Amino acid sequence: MGLERDGGIDGACAGLRARPAAGRRRLCAALALVITLALAGLAAPSALAFRWHFHDVFTCKSVSFSWEGFEPVNNNVLHEKVKIDNVLVYSQPYVFNGSSGHNVVTIAVPPGLHHVSAYAEFNTNGVKGESDQYANGGIECGAEPSLSIEKLQQLGGGGFTTEEVVGKTGQKVEYRIVVTNTGNVPLKLTGFTDEKCDPGTLKGGPGEAAVEPLRSTVYTCSHILGAAGPYTNQASVTGDPPEGDGSPLPASSNTVVANAAPEPAFTIEKLQEIAGSGGGYTKSELAANVGGTVKYEIVVKNTGNAPLTFGNFTDEKCDFGTLTGGPSEESVEPGHTTTYFCTHAVSEADAQAHTLANSATDTGTPPAGDGSPATNTSNTVLVEVPKPKPHLKDTFTCNTITFAFTGFPQRPNNTVTVKVKVDGVLVYEKQFVFNGPTATDVVKLAIQPGHHGVSAYVEWVKGTNGVKGESDVPAKGGITCEVEPRFTLEKLQQIAGSGGPFTSGILVGHVGETVNYEIVASNTGNVPLTFSNVTDEKCDAGTITGGPGANPVEPEHSTTWTCQHLLSEEDKTAGFYANSATVTGSPPENSGSPVTNTSNTVVVEIPQAH
Repeated sequence: MGLERDGGIDGACAGLRARPAAGRRRLCAALALVITLALAGLAAPSALAFRWHFHDVFTCKSVSFSWEGFEPVNNNVLHEKVKIDNVLVYSQPYVFNGSSGHNVVTIAVPPGLHHVSAYAEFNTNGVKGESDQYANGGIECGAEPSLSIEKLQQLGGGGFTTEEVVGKTGQKVEYRIVVTNTGNVPLKLTGFTDEKCDPGTLKGGPGEAAVEPLRSTVYTCSHILGAAGPYTNQASVTGDPPEGDGSPLPASSNTVVANAAPEPAFTIEKLQEIAGSGGGYTKSELAANVGGTVKYEIVVKNTGNAPLTFGNFTDEKCDFGTLTGGPSEESVEPGHTTTYFCTHAVSEADAQAHTLANSATDTGTPPAGDGSPATNTSNTVLVEVPKPKPHLKDTFTCNTITFAFTGFPQRPNNTVTVKVKVDGVLVYEKQFVFNGPTATDVVKLAIQPGHHGVSAYVEWVKGTNGVKGESDVPAKGGITCEVEPRFTLEKLQQIAGSGGPFTSGILVGHVGETVNYEIVASNTGNVPLTFSNVTDEKCDAGTITGGPGANPVEPEHSTTWTCQHLLSEEDKTAGFYANSATVTGSPPENSGSPVTNTSNTVVVEIPQAH
């Protein structure tokens, strides 16, 4: 419906009879004034040319306002209103340029028959008026449930958008998911999902309440960007209309994309431990002697957001062939580590430098297009290497001298020559080999009764890992030794013809076999001993031979008797044959009393027949 300036005042007012009374009177009066002024020659020519029309079209979802005949100028302003069943549901200004305009207002007419009206008023560019129109007979609408869901994202306060955003690892992407009821019935929202939202960040929504037509609800959540590359995100929800007004409406949002820009980076850390120390790996300074072994652990961690392939690992102080570990040809993912291991034997060159300094270098290469390779060098670890200062400490007794070695290289096969002199006479000399910086060697002696000068001498020249030196330590004031007649007696056995060695262990024999015995007496005292009264009841009669006879056995010397026994049925009945010997050792006159010792017992087991 519209209005035109045709046929003077009466014609114009006649054309407004369909309008409400109040509006008709106002428009008629205004037109009458314009026409009167024109007839009197007082109206401006532009006003005489002014003609306008207002048309509207009603549907269940919209009201279309169409305007024409206005002044062809900018910013023609109208205020449009829509009522459903006399309830105001829309009220907004509408601005257009030129003589015409068209505006579609979205509405939601509930199911059923309803009265819908459109009203407009204007006071713009010198023109003032109003118009009120109705949908003749009302509008009957069915239930039309519908909804829309839109996902927006924001990074670093840059404003919410549906466009792709690019940030850095660790930045937070904030999401807004706007769900709008675009239908004409209320909708309860169920089954909202957004799998890419970080746990615990989802908020908002209508809860149990229904979302009314043309109303929206907003969900929010966030995600912390991790590895480089696109991170896509989409939300879904279902709108449930009232019973009888349609089926549930599942809907999915647009997909938004956030990208973490590639930032390849890694750290490399060097740790060390002295082998065998049990101290564990550390970055702290340590100490080791020549020959010691330093174990290294080099930990490489991908601290960026792109996978890295590592290559060109170098560590000059790792000994050849000791390098193990690392990622091989596999890439190391962000946040993950790879570890290399190697060792170094502390050398004389390290001792000359006094300090062993060590660091490692590695290169990490990201995938093509994700940045340039990066090369990093680790921290430097230090090992103090003192020059070896060998030291000898001796402990003297009449029976032993204990050599205590310290300060030697931390290496295997330290070799020294050990000598003992008694009253200036060399009585003992041998090479002693040991591993590491310390060792103890006990030399057994048999110093004769009386007062004697005793000295211990050690030299390390060849075979001592490059260390040269000597030490001569005398027993201060000498040593006074008492008479100490003593000896040991040991019994050994062998099955004749078995080819086995003599042993003090249990043997297995059979009837008819011969057991050979050895009885070894060793003078462990400091005076000669004459041995007598050799008895061995289990030796067969007439088989004992050997021994020194009437000759004395000097200190640190031994003598051996032998005998035999033929295993018998009687032995078999017993199941075993046990044997031991007894000997008496007599020192020279006025050098102590005779000593009688019994040997260990040896056993031959004789299996019973089945």
